[in-house]
Amino acid sequence: MKRFDDRRSAAAVAALLQAIAQISHHVQQVSQEEFRSNTTLQDAVFFQLSVISEKVQDIDRFFLDRYDYPWYQLKTFRKLMLNDKFHVRVDAVWLLIEKDLPDLKKTLEMMKSGMKHG
Repeated sequence: MKRFDDRRSAAAVAALLQAIAQISHHVQQVSQEEFRSNTTLQDAVFFQLSVISEKVQDIDRFFLDRYDYPWYQLKTFRKLMLNDKFHVRVDAVWLLIEKDLPDLKKTLEMMKSGMKHG
């Protein structure tokens, strides 16, 4: 039976959790309107979403397949964030922060726990 790359996958999970923590820190006590009007804040969040999009690819497929999460969506964050003319879809990003990141964090925390015990 194939074993996943423990160290690389564990490092990627840690990086993903750190990126989520950074996003949470940046948007804590920020309204959607404030986020929409603050391009510096948007840039900070977009950078962390790009990190997520890249680092998820470092988690071994063997390990990803053990968790029910739409991993393919993480790889396409950039497509979600940008429209055809490379304008940022700020409202879509805000929705992702509010609706998707909490589930991702929960799944990653289960993965991290599974790496310690599995």
